[in-house]
Amino acid sequence: FKNGLVKTATNTMLSGDTSIFTKGDVAAEDFGVVNGPEVIGYNVGWHLVDAVVSDTTSIVVKLYNGTTELATATATAKVFTDFPDATQLSAPFDVLGTFNYTADGYWTYSGWLGYTSVIPDKAEITVTFKNGLVKTATNTMLSGDTSIFTKGDVVAQDFGVMDFSGVKGYTVGFGLVDAVASDMTGVVVKLYNGTTELATATATGLMANYPTLTSLSAPFDVAGTFDYEADGNWSYSGWLADKIVLPDKAEITVTFKNGLVKTATNTMLTGDISIFAPVLTKPATDITPADGRLNAFTGPDDVAGRTFWVSASPFEIPEAHYPRPAGVFATIDKGALAAYTPYSIMLSTVTDLLPITPNTTYYYVAWVKIDGVWYHGEVLSFTTLP
Repeated sequence: FKNGLVKTATNTMLSGDTSIFTKGDVAAEDFGVVNGPEVIGYNVGWHLVDAVVSDTTSIVVKLYNGTTELATATATAKVFTDFPDATQLSAPFDVLGTFNYTADGYWTYSGWLGYTSVIPDKAEITVTFKNGLVKTATNTMLSGDTSIFTKGDVVAQDFGVMDFSGVKGYTVGFGLVDAVASDMTGVVVKLYNGTTELATATATGLMANYPTLTSLSAPFDVAGTFDYEADGNWSYSGWLADKIVLPDKAEITVTFKNGLVKTATNTMLTGDISIFAPVLTKPATDITPADGRLNAFTGPDDVAGRTFWVSASPFEIPEAHYPRPAGVFATIDKGALAAYTPYSIMLSTVTDLLPITPNTTYYYVAWVKIDGVWYHGEVLSFTTLP
């Protein structure tokens, strides 16, 4: 007071509801897998204790695997304006689906930050209340079928020569394990000779055209007329090597919607590979006591030269086209010829063998030149008539 007195009074009897300064908590509810039409991922639910949404200023939900953060959902202003009196809420975490967070408007989503095959083992809900309290609840009990994020594999099936439906080449079959075609986002099939890539087929319409199939195949046309565009299932690189080069490995790589990438290989080519031989020596025809027609058939490549080796004695083919073994004679090079075309020559035109005698065995082999290199077929023989 002005007179200098200082007086103090106390009151220890506070009245009124002080809980407005201390109330508010959060408790975890469901934490489960969602496999719906839009959300394919997880859902995290919780409820507020002694509070409603309008008592809060922030809600952040996170998913973890161990200490690794997998995703974050943060409530937008729309949550607080549309649900002011709510006590129960949930946040969707889309991993593989098509949920539109922008159109929904309630959550700002980080997107999935890990591999989709990584399963969360903890949900963490953090709520900030208007009274300044910050409360966190966790849930480590994930429920539901998590196999949708981890299942899916591929196994090699047939790897063979194909000579039908416009394909003169190869087919590579594969099977899906715990999955169907619609569970894939991509398939790439490659053929190799050693480490050299020969061709690649990449799936285009395959998944949409055959969504429920578990066994599929990719055609590799080498020398046929297959129309990949009309077929609509595969994009094809074309054959990247000489057509006579045979593949010794097929590699199938499948990417699944859950993010898994699986690869299978097959090194067991089956079927009649002779359709890709550079040249086929064919049996002799028009055989008489003094002559015979030597026959051959070109392979999948156009040839720049063609000839025969002939002899009255058996012979082994050396590593090089020249020099020839003793007693082996060559016909005149008849020049270029298209792929898969027959050609022949009469034995009697090989003047070095004259005279041709009855009841005599003659040996011959066809040769062709492709890209400057000579290739041979099989050595055959025939016997002139008596």
